[in-house]
Amino acid sequence: MLFRFDKTEKLKQFVKDYLGCDEETATRFAKIKLKQDYGSLSLKAIRNILHYLEKGLLYSHAVFLANMKNVLPKEIWNNETDRKVINNEVFSIIDNYNTYKNSVDIVNGVIKNIKDKQEAWNYKNAFVVDAFKKDIHKNIQDYFGSKKWNSFSEDQKEAILKDSFERFSKQMALNSGRGEFLKKETLDERVKDFLRDNFNVSESQLKKLYHPSAIEVYDKAKRSDKDGKLYLGSPLISSIKNPMAMRSLHQLRKVINQLIKEDVINENTIVRIEMARELKSANERVAIRQWQNDLQNNRKDYIDAIKKLYKEDCGLEIDPSEDEILKYQLWLEQNRICLYTGKTISICDFIGANPKFDIEHTIPRSKSLDNSQTNKTLCCSI
Repeated sequence: MLFRFDKTEKLKQFVKDYLGCDEETATRFAKIKLKQDYGSLSLKAIRNILHYLEKGLLYSHAVFLANMKNVLPKEIWNNETDRKVINNEVFSIIDNYNTYKNSVDIVNGVIKNIKDKQEAWNYKNAFVVDAFKKDIHKNIQDYFGSKKWNSFSEDQKEAILKDSFERFSKQMALNSGRGEFLKKETLDERVKDFLRDNFNVSESQLKKLYHPSAIEVYDKAKRSDKDGKLYLGSPLISSIKNPMAMRSLHQLRKVINQLIKEDVINENTIVRIEMARELKSANERVAIRQWQNDLQNNRKDYIDAIKKLYKEDCGLEIDPSEDEILKYQLWLEQNRICLYTGKTISICDFIGANPKFDIEHTIPRSKSLDNSQTNKTLCCSI
């Protein structure tokens, strides 16, 4: 019942009628929140979504449209003719969305060329207009490829050309020829525009549309009782099942919260995250972890070896720093030779005051953003 009932009053009444509970107990029972696991959709949501899945829509599209009946006025949705027209129009928007995205990309490609070449746009000059039409035509053919473009009917070709040029002309007129790119609307925005323009649907009603990313939400940031700052809550939700992705989110939360704590950022700061292009396989992760463990276990041996060699070769006692331990590791990896000059390196050259050899990034960090040991080399600092 806790899963199935969608209204608190109904749930309370059920508890009182069938379980013999009083008002207070029924109220407490109705507030129970069961842990959300893999069953992240209610039966009501599943039924709403299933209706659109059966019509052949993608899951994300079906989710978005599932609550349509609660967004539109009842007199419109309950009218079978109106409902059919709405569904057909929305399906048409979905079917043509890829064509729309392609058109925007093509238009922005032409605008980029204008910016790069600093060309002037003048819609009153027939020669200029014709030249840009040819550019758009060429970009469209390049975008689709000759084989796919030639498979389109003449009507399809004409419609794509006309649509793209109209978008281009409108955008250039709006930004007075400055070459600002055309913003690509999401599918959600295009459907909402249709509902807003044709049925006078309010923004508050449009918010009732489901969205795959909104079915489950993260815990909201909470203000600390100690310092009054907002800190991120747990990122744990059942829709993310990749353990590496979840681990990354947890680590990200820790970093962000530490930056908030140290007043480096606050709730108004925009933080942009650069995501890795690919995740390593389980075997690769195990190998890296084993390699890191080996390095950590060998640290004591490195310290002892540095102390012994430095005293033998340089005649001095030393307590090596972390940088010097890393230098020693690189020195061993390089067989005690500078990879750039071929010179033999002694331990006195890179440990102690005024070292002649220091750590450098093999690929500049400014370009690679890689600060790992695999991108570091012990080389001549002169």
